[in-house]
Amino acid sequence: MKFFKHTLALFAIFATATATAQDEKEDKIATVNMQRLLADFYKTKTLNETFVGYQEEIKGQDVKRMEDIKSAAEEAQKLQQDAKDPNLSDEDRGNLFRQSTVKQREAQALNQDRTSWVNRKRSALNDQAKVEYGKLRVEIMDIVQKVGDEEGYDYIFDNSGASGAGVAILVYTKDATDLTGLLIERINVDAPVEEKE
Repeated sequence: MKFFKHTLALFAIFATATATAQDEKEDKIATVNMQRLLADFYKTKTLNETFVGYQEEIKGQDVKRMEDIKSAAEEAQKLQQDAKDPNLSDEDRGNLFRQSTVKQREAQALNQDRTSWVNRKRSALNDQAKVEYGKLRVEIMDIVQKVGDEEGYDYIFDNSGASGAGVAILVYTKDATDLTGLLIERINVDAPVEEKE
């Protein structure tokens, strides 16, 4: 029984000493604004320009398709107007109306094709953007983790996220250091000279 009491007493002393030691060591916490890091990353600017180029290319092709649709619709309308000429025979008038109907259907088919083409192109562009911007986020996260290890941080929280209610997820952090400025410099260390200026 004495042995049990001594063991219990030693265990209590050890538990108290461990808890006190853990209380003395405070977690080192920092925050970072991931949206700002992504926006200010030099590779993001290059990627944005690439996607703007893709969008302009799609717009140019779309304009050409709309011109083809307009041309077919105008041709159908002209054939309809020509068919109303009272000097034409019934057979010629019927032929012009049939040609007009064929052109109207062609314009409708071109319009449907254009609509599905635009939707496919936009969807493919969005999918590609998700993949490419995702790669940049992973690259930034790697740098954030390296800085966290180098500086001895226990936790680095993203303070740019918002909940479904539109409220920042991380509303308050006591004694947290904001590393956003330091990390912007770090992620842009390899930026071409003209980008740095």
